[in-house]
Amino acid sequence: MFERSHDFSIQGGQFNVHQNRYDIHVSSIEHDLRFRLRPDLHPGHKQCLKGTRVEFLNEIILSMLANSIVLIHGRAGTGKSCIAGSLAQIIHKKQHPELNAIELVMSFHCIRDSRDKDVSVLVPTMVYQLALEFPEFGKKLMSNSNLDISGDLSAQFDNLLFDPLMELKEEGKTKFSKKIAIIVDGLDEWGQEDERVLLLTKLQTLCEIHDWMRFVVTSRPNPEIGETSIPDYPGIFKRIDLSQDKKTEDDIAVYIKSYRANHQKLRNAVSELEMMTLLPYINSLFILADVVCKFVAQNPSNNFKILTNAETGYKSGKNSYDVLYSLYETVLAESLVDPTNQLCTYMDVI
Repeated sequence: MFERSHDFSIQGGQFNVHQNRYDIHVSSIEHDLRFRLRPDLHPGHKQCLKGTRVEFLNEIILSMLANSIVLIHGRAGTGKSCIAGSLAQIIHKKQHPELNAIELVMSFHCIRDSRDKDVSVLVPTMVYQLALEFPEFGKKLMSNSNLDISGDLSAQFDNLLFDPLMELKEEGKTKFSKKIAIIVDGLDEWGQEDERVLLLTKLQTLCEIHDWMRFVVTSRPNPEIGETSIPDYPGIFKRIDLSQDKKTEDDIAVYIKSYRANHQKLRNAVSELEMMTLLPYINSLFILADVVCKFVAQNPSNNFKILTNAETGYKSGKNSYDVLYSLYETVLAESLVDPTNQLCTYMDVI
């Protein structure tokens, strides 16, 4: 088998070797569904720094237990993806006393300019992962010789989720001792406005029928997913506004202290108290805190002075995003002072 073969790879499966012969054993349903659904199998893994977002994550978990869909919305740079990654880890490892009755099926991260952003990928990926956790569902899908993923979003929902799950419900095969959780991070990066609204609407309908499903979705607070378009529905749909997290500034302070503690050059040149003087200008943006720390760490004494200089530093911004853009300009300008290392320095910080 594979005699004289070269330049190929095989994903997954169990290999048995006997006298230079390789026998491959892959679950036929898993293999066939992977071929027919073409799911995305490369989830993201960002997580919050240990000790941060503790209360907020606890709020999300309690909301999941009481509501089928939890939508977390917050402006860019506030740490939504890290929250999604941490939540996935907490659910998967049962790191919360209330999570014994919930299994993580999928954590899907919509990334700009990647396949994950393709509207046609999300539902088949969701269906594939659900089938692995729920064998009866996988068998039901495989019994459909006309399984088709080429339709639009509405058709995918009907053909791949609604119809087979309804058949199983009517057969009495959807009674679970545990609930399943699916996380979709970065909905604002996915599809068009009408498709995002349709996705959330379809998920609501799905959860009204199947109360064992749980979804957590993160997004920027775009108008199309506001309360006017998709109102809260007790027990089914709940919003959580990240801007209302009163602990954000405290968590950013923890992040800055931790970053400094783990970078000896920065620790030796800039005191913790000095680093904390930058906190008021970060204005609850984790992305800005990250850029600030990386920039100062490149050349601690010099770059800290640059940031604390009201004339040339980043304090002159009118709001947090002006501050961020101003800081990017400062980083670029300072990187170009050293032409031998300009690109490396700039890219390391950005």
